[in-house]
Formats: sequence, structure tokens, C-alpha cells
Amino acid sequence: MVNRVQIRFIMQPVWPVWPTNLLIVDRFFTALSQILKTGKGASRELRKMFYGAITYLSMTILTRRWGRLARGLHKDRSMYKWKKQPFSSVHNLRLGIKNLGFKEVAPWTWEPPEDLKGIFTGDDRKLCLDPESRQPLELQLHILRKMFRVNSFLNWCNHKKKTRCCLVSKSW
Repeated sequence: MVNRVQIRFIMQPVWPVWPTNLLIVDRFFTALSQILKTGKGASRELRKMFYGAITYLSMTILTRRWGRLARGLHKDRSMYKWKKQPFSSVHNLRLGIKNLGFKEVAPWTWEPPEDLKGIFTGDDRKLCLDPESRQPLELQLHILRKMFRVNSFLNWCNHKKKTRCCLVSKSW
């Protein structure tokens, strides 16, 4: 028989604070693909693009970390310092966003690379965590998920040279 303490522990999701191990992320994504019984012959990058960021563990952790920091900055900005302290929330967020492909423009502000400016137009040209920018959290999370899908597509194109040649000549 399972007591209440064990049930509570089992039901609560655990999101690690440390940078995620890519091997664990890939195993989780493979298990999810097998459970869904879809895309057996499909490319991993295409499945990542179509399933979305919510099914890829490192992106889920990044978006949740972003949301926590955004809410924390709006409540009390003095709690979070813009510095490179290893394994801090800010450092892990900066590292995750850099790995996603964004470049830092200023503290709490990121932009997509120059070659992807055509995809990110209008309100999603800049990713700004600064509370004074008044950029809604939903838009910020949308920009992160959009960059994840674009990266998945570009990684797939790098594996398929013929497809990439055709797509590069066309505008987004």
C-alpha cells in the first residue's frame, strides 16, 4: 500500500536546476516518440519541429526557467543580478538562450541572428526580460518556441543538402 507522502512525491514533476544532460533529453524524446507511435521513419529534427518545444525536455526547462525569472524580476528586481555566476538561474538561462541561437544585445535583452531576421518580424524581433520593456510573457515564450522550431528545421536542412539548396533561394 502506498501512503500519502509517496503519492505526493510521485505526482510532483521535478525540473532540475542544473544544465540538462543532452543524452537524458534525447532518451526522453525517443521514449516520447515511441509512446506516441508516430514518425518511426522520420528525422529526429522533423519530429522536434512538429511535436513542438513542449515535448523536448531542455526547451521545457528553459521556458519554465524563463517564466520563473520573468515573474521574479517583476516582483523584486534586486534578487537577480546580471553576472556570470556559474549554475545560477541567470547564468543557466543565458546559456540556454545562447545555445538556442540568440545573441545578447544588452542585459536582459536578446535578438535572433542576422540571417533569421526575416522570420522574426514585428513584435518578435527582440526578446526582452527587462520589466520596463512591457513585453508580455506569452509573447516571450512564443519567441523561444519559434526559435526552437526554426533551429529544428535548419538542423534538418543541414542533413538534407538538396532540400536546403531549394529553400535557401526562396525568401521566408
